[in-house]
Amino acid sequence: MISSLLSFASNNNTNNHKNGNRLIVAMMDIPSTDPDTHWSFSEGLVSYIVPAISYLRDSNIIQDVVFVGCPSAKKNDKVQQTLEISAKTAYLSDSSLQGDNGVDEFASSPGTSRAIDISSCDDYVPQMGDVGTMELDGVSNIVVDLPSDIYHRFEHFFGQVLWPLFHYNTQPYNNRFDKEGWEAFNEVNITFAECIQEAYQPGDLIWIQGSHLSLLPSILREALPMATIGLYIFAPFPSVDVYRMLPVREELLRGILGADLVGFQTYNSAGYFINACTRILGISSQSSGQLRVQYQQRDVSIQVVAVGIDPSQIYLTLSTTKRDNVLFQGKKVIIARDKLEDIEGTLLKLAAIEKLFEMYPNMLGKVVYVQVVEDISTLGHNRKRELSTSINRLVGKINGKYGALGYNPVEYIQGRHLDNREVYSLYSSSDIALITPVGEGMSVDPHQFVVCHKEERPGILILSEFNASARCFGGALLVNPYNTQEMAMTINHALTLDPKDALTRHSNDLGYALGNTCGVWAEAFVSDMKNASAKRGGEENEEGTGPQQLRPGDISDLFSNTSKRIIVINYEGALTPRLFGLSIETGRICNLLAKLAANKKTLAVYVITHMMRENLKHLALVPGVGVCAEDGCFIKPAGSANWTSTVPESVHDISFDSWQRTVYEAMEYYMERTPGTNVEVRAATLVWHYDHVADPQNDFIALQVNELLVLLQDIASKFPIDIVSGLDYIEVRPRGIGKVSTLKRILSEMHQGHDCLIYLGGEKSDEAVYGLPEMSEEGRIGCSIGDKVTAAKYYLRRQLDVAPIIEALANL
Repeated sequence: MISSLLSFASNNNTNNHKNGNRLIVAMMDIPSTDPDTHWSFSEGLVSYIVPAISYLRDSNIIQDVVFVGCPSAKKNDKVQQTLEISAKTAYLSDSSLQGDNGVDEFASSPGTSRAIDISSCDDYVPQMGDVGTMELDGVSNIVVDLPSDIYHRFEHFFGQVLWPLFHYNTQPYNNRFDKEGWEAFNEVNITFAECIQEAYQPGDLIWIQGSHLSLLPSILREALPMATIGLYIFAPFPSVDVYRMLPVREELLRGILGADLVGFQTYNSAGYFINACTRILGISSQSSGQLRVQYQQRDVSIQVVAVGIDPSQIYLTLSTTKRDNVLFQGKKVIIARDKLEDIEGTLLKLAAIEKLFEMYPNMLGKVVYVQVVEDISTLGHNRKRELSTSINRLVGKINGKYGALGYNPVEYIQGRHLDNREVYSLYSSSDIALITPVGEGMSVDPHQFVVCHKEERPGILILSEFNASARCFGGALLVNPYNTQEMAMTINHALTLDPKDALTRHSNDLGYALGNTCGVWAEAFVSDMKNASAKRGGEENEEGTGPQQLRPGDISDLFSNTSKRIIVINYEGALTPRLFGLSIETGRICNLLAKLAANKKTLAVYVITHMMRENLKHLALVPGVGVCAEDGCFIKPAGSANWTSTVPESVHDISFDSWQRTVYEAMEYYMERTPGTNVEVRAATLVWHYDHVADPQNDFIALQVNELLVLLQDIASKFPIDIVSGLDYIEVRPRGIGKVSTLKRILSEMHQGHDCLIYLGGEKSDEAVYGLPEMSEEGRIGCSIGDKVTAAKYYLRRQLDVAPIIEALANL
């Protein structure tokens, strides 16, 4: 089932592996054209994956690379066919434009033929590495060898079920669910996992590319619990109301959540994914700092970073390409490059072009629209034929209506593969790129188009408002692709744009493309993947151990040489029965804290709590102990009797039209509909409690909690607030207030010059403290209470174990 093309060189670069400098890249679409000597890639991936990996290696971010992929014979045949065609001719001649049935594939209208020299270069002979493929030397490679029937059922399931759903096409759900396809989908992911598990070494980073392998993270997590796993999803994630139509919706989400980091192209996709996790799986999320969801006692980080390209590759290709495009001389050229998919909106583009000539007849003879449709499709055979026929008919209609002798307003390239040399040549020869899908993630076509243009001939982008690229390219003109009249007017506006305005727009777009390259994308993802794993406590050290159990006997060895100690304790997580059953009695708590504060080597003792100041008189009276109420909204410094507010005065007033009123009304709405819940209005925060409901685990309560979280997350996008979901409460507080900011304030503003910091806590929110870079410094330790995965250096099994630790510190 699994075969290795090259040896892993498992004994090489051992030190690099321990440092987490080897990257395992798992992806589906990797054709191998020369398996005996090197690994090569299909052209669709050349624009970002290969240069991105090269950038990581050149920047010494990673040392070694292992690619895991599944090249199908069908795809290899296509690549080889492209190479053979390109090797015969350096330009698009009549013979190279014939389809399988002898039908001309570059036709101005059905039944006519025209050869267009869009890419020529003197004495150019295409090589294996620069036409259709790109080689990356010095890597290890694994081929996942799948039976053809499994592979094709897998491809059918993805193309006919998942891909349409992710692009808001629900038509496949009118038919019976493809159970055999789903089984094949599972089998492919399991096979990939077996392959990666065989190659994995402690410290490796596993980067999974694409939603084809969305089950792979959870399979790997079960087999390799401490592995660092990242998944990047290129496709747009649909809204929860669409996604919930998928019969295997829970299984897919759980598969994705096996990763430490999940990357998306846009905030919309990330938000929809979080909503799906909250409403379908009933798991909590957190919007303070980095987006994340809590799953199986782990924080799964959510990243938003758009893919880019390698501009230098385009510049190098164009520098060796002669662009002699006499056919379009003196005309404005509009280019559109699509796959044979309904989602590309090809028919809508052609309708807009027809409308353009109808509304602006003065453009006839001055404008040429080049429509490229490559035979890449997830559609079924019948739909592909219908769509292709419809496009041909509309092209013929426009050319028949508006064409003249020697002039066709639409030039149509159909069904053949264009290599990068041809694509870049077309882009650089065009004035406008019409990229208007009816729904798509981030494509790299806008990046390629703007990079192909220089200041003396700026290129203008027209983008669909449904395309993720519309949120990145500030100079683009945006359209609704369903409104063909609006599109026609926008195209005319682009054609008649003032040169200064055109240059400004192009400069803005070029600046984005050059500043957000595939190298930036890869570095951001790998960096966040490492950080997410470190916060989880999942990166294995050289001994392969995780957090160590803290015992009273360890205190002397750890802290005997310190004389200015700061001890910070989370009241709910370490001292009360809220999470872990029996706790220390209140009177004993105060006596222990007083004894600890009285130690001459103790610089300060602080207790952080959710409670309001009015309920903390027993702690506030303990000499030498500082208290932080409402997670730091109010602080009484150690040795002081006065409280200091860390939030604006307006936050304390719930009567005016602000986030407090909006949040309170949302919580009140769900309180009225959920028996056993109540809303607590604190001085600076609002809390929705559900600890007194009859059965906190029943489905109705879970649904109410999840829906309230979704509503609050929407509110949080409009106001400066953070949402914290606890065991049996949801808290909303001013943004930037919390344990992390409180601890930093204690260290930087109140008690400088300490030589020891000890933080004790047991709540999920304490993990943000343990993950701080400062906590890895010498003399600073975090200790988590409870049996769970943690980023802290130490842990205690129960709250009852806290008192002996405090006693040992007080006596040291």
